Amino acid sequence: MNAQQLARRAAAADRHDAAKARWPDRGGAGFTVELEAVIRELQALTGEMPADTRASVEWARTFRWLGDAYFDLARGTTRELLLRGAEAYRSAERLLAASDPLELGKLQVNWANTLRGLAGIEDRGMADAALEKYRLLAQHDPHLLPMVDDLLASHEKLLSIWAMRDQMAAMPTLDPATATRADVVRMNTQLDQAATQIRLDASTIDRSVQRLAEQAGLTVDTSEAKQQVAQLGGGNEMAMLFDLLRQRFEGEVREGKVEPSRAAALSRLLDELQEFAGPPPDDIAELAYRTTRMRELIARIVPLMQRPSHGLSMPPEGSRAHAVLLRWAALGTQIAALANRPNAGPRTAEAGRSLFADAALLDRELYVAGDDDVAALTLERERLRGHAAEARRFALLGNLTLARPSFGPTEVHVHTDRVFFAGSSAVRTVVERAASLVGMRLQPDPAGEVYGHARWVQLREAGLGVFDFTSARTPALRATVAYELGLARSLGVPVVVIRDDAKVPFDVAVVPVELRGDDSDAQRIAAALDDASYSLPAEGASDGIVPTARELIARHGDDSAHPGVAYLLRELGDRLAEPDAKAIEHSLRAVLLQLADAGLVLLQPAWPAGYPAAGRPRLFHVMPFAKEFDHAMAVVERTCGHDVDYARHDRTADDRIIVSLWHEICRASHVLVDITGLNENVAMELGFADALGKAALLVARSGTVRAGLFPSIEVRRVHEYADDAQLAGIVARFVRPAAATLARAPKTWPSLAASTARPGIAAIAAQLERALREDATTDGLRALLQQGPLAWTNPGSIPEVVQFVRGYVGSVGAALEATWRVAVERGVAPRVAPMFDRIEQYWANPHDVLPDHLGLAGVCDDAYLAHQAMLAIRGRELGIMPSPEELQHGVVMRNVVIGEPFASQLDALVVQIVLGAGPAWGA
Repeated sequence: MNAQQLARRAAAADRHDAAKARWPDRGGAGFTVELEAVIRELQALTGEMPADTRASVEWARTFRWLGDAYFDLARGTTRELLLRGAEAYRSAERLLAASDPLELGKLQVNWANTLRGLAGIEDRGMADAALEKYRLLAQHDPHLLPMVDDLLASHEKLLSIWAMRDQMAAMPTLDPATATRADVVRMNTQLDQAATQIRLDASTIDRSVQRLAEQAGLTVDTSEAKQQVAQLGGGNEMAMLFDLLRQRFEGEVREGKVEPSRAAALSRLLDELQEFAGPPPDDIAELAYRTTRMRELIARIVPLMQRPSHGLSMPPEGSRAHAVLLRWAALGTQIAALANRPNAGPRTAEAGRSLFADAALLDRELYVAGDDDVAALTLERERLRGHAAEARRFALLGNLTLARPSFGPTEVHVHTDRVFFAGSSAVRTVVERAASLVGMRLQPDPAGEVYGHARWVQLREAGLGVFDFTSARTPALRATVAYELGLARSLGVPVVVIRDDAKVPFDVAVVPVELRGDDSDAQRIAAALDDASYSLPAEGASDGIVPTARELIARHGDDSAHPGVAYLLRELGDRLAEPDAKAIEHSLRAVLLQLADAGLVLLQPAWPAGYPAAGRPRLFHVMPFAKEFDHAMAVVERTCGHDVDYARHDRTADDRIIVSLWHEICRASHVLVDITGLNENVAMELGFADALGKAALLVARSGTVRAGLFPSIEVRRVHEYADDAQLAGIVARFVRPAAATLARAPKTWPSLAASTARPGIAAIAAQLERALREDATTDGLRALLQQGPLAWTNPGSIPEVVQFVRGYVGSVGAALEATWRVAVERGVAPRVAPMFDRIEQYWANPHDVLPDHLGLAGVCDDAYLAHQAMLAIRGRELGIMPSPEELQHGVVMRNVVIGEPFASQLDALVVQIVLGAGPAWGA
């Protein structure tokens, strides 16, 4: 296009924008006149395109704007205009090809919206074509992927509503004389789900499309979606639901299936409840009262419906189905209470109602099983335990916590029939017998793996955990059990605690099973397994998900290197205005997925989340509560001084011991753990810290623990102290800020000129020595720092930075060689060799995150990637935890030298190296 044509197009676009600004509802004669003039001008322009034009971004953009004008004039619904717009978009796609991903992305989404308008409420083929355009948009522009995911979800919801509408239309009329309560529940569930989805869909589509438009600069309208929702909504679905419910209820009363007192109570409640089934009032205060009153009435109805007849006899006492039904009814009551709690939010309430409806249907399956124990156990294994686990996750939704577990990323699948056991071999035999009684089985002891990591994976895979505290004379075993109980509570895994006459650590907030040493032990443990499987946390719902959302926004809200993350974080922030836990969870997981940081995960612990205060270090001191440790506490507090907040458990005001411990560890930036004597309370708190991924330092009095460390921590470094001075020095190095680490960096670092173990390591050593030798001659790193292209901007500290970088880079070879040597010695070299291959490939690539032609600065990224990968490999594959110094050096290199956005890219590559998901970088 020539300059004159571009100017005419710009004028038409301005006129289009002005019309939308003046008539935001796209209505009225004035808007029509303006849009028709815009269309005539754009049509005239497209008619001037040379006939032999094969590819042109500008002509494609002109056709796209013509399609946009047709779309707006059609208000998303007028079929003839939409067809013309679709033809314009088709011409734009032919001219655009794949030459401009962003322009192609804009075209795809506008074309998809046009197709969706053409689909109306009946044409699903056109709707599927629109869905395919949305998918193409994600392929052409990855930056828009998170927004498109949300848009796809809303569109697929609309398709599911169509399917549900057809299903409802085909629903047979139920005969009140023969229909069972299960039939009523099933029909009511379908009606309620359809109504809820219909109500949610308009706002979901509207928000998704408008957000996409805002981000991509698109012209879209969502009025057609709202019109479709209005057509699908029909009449008052709540009134329909009550008519069906009362019809079935009265039928069962006539047939004598409901005892008289229960029938009278339910009838009164239904009368009250049906008063609220009319159209919602316009007055906000009246609406709030009506909503609260309905929740109160539903809470009263649910207990009366715990024992529905289903037209079947209750399974006989002593049968497996009877034992489970007693617990299943209570579970349904708990789910209903969670679903109907005030201010739950629409998505949370919808999820709770769905869980409750499914529980009611499964209830009938237990009636059908009757005295067939095999059928009941099969139902438990295939459906009941999975549903109970889903309900537990729903109950703990408010406790979602950001964590970076010390064991690294683990992708697992939960097996609800598997039991994690920690304890003595004698009690294990009893627990195995108990598990077999309820159709469960114990996990085997890990073999040939790093013990601590293997146990963490087992615990995440298990349906529940059993923790045996009967071994009073074996402190190391009891410490192991306590440590793994701390991990389980951090994961929200349901637990069973076993004891004899020995005490359990603190108040574990679980009623223990006391062994008697007779044949009844297995039966009572089996009952406890059932209780744990089919009950929800006693702590109840929490709103801790809001602090978690705010923490994620605070950490990554300015992450300009990830446009998709920025969009999702804005949406997450918007959702905090009216918190809906299920909606917030969706946004949290979407952000973590886009961050591509496999080390950062969401846990669902037994208690709500908490986080350290920004910019202020806080050390939590974990130690046995004994007079002999008072002096050590004073030394640590004095060493923290005014720069670091010092906390210990005996100073907290909360009298709920285990809950207050959890909160203190969550709030700490550093956790100092004194494992002198292998105190089991200390071990459990260490489990909390490791699950959360806190910077935890293990200390002990000299000569007190090394020979007796329990298996999960026996490979970790324990800093021993003989006197006050040694303890103070250990603590000072642990809590020292990064700037102090930089100032006190070693004058000389371990280095390696060449290696004979792996040729790749030898090549890396030669490359970094060349870079160091060149920098010593040219002083290139100092010059770059002075110019400011990296993160460092304090000229007075540049000499210290240069010294630090030279040492850090020069130590890479030694770190690689030492890690490889240990891997060979422990027989895991074949497993870690592919990781070393990927590291060496990155070093060999001159065009990586920081190009190698920058000299010493150009290998800073290579050195950081290698060091961080070594730390991950040691922890994941060798069970060697990093020292505080190693962690601090990595922080300085990441934040002081490299900076963003490069540091986040390198962190993601480290995760890919360890997981085997990274690219094979070529030289």
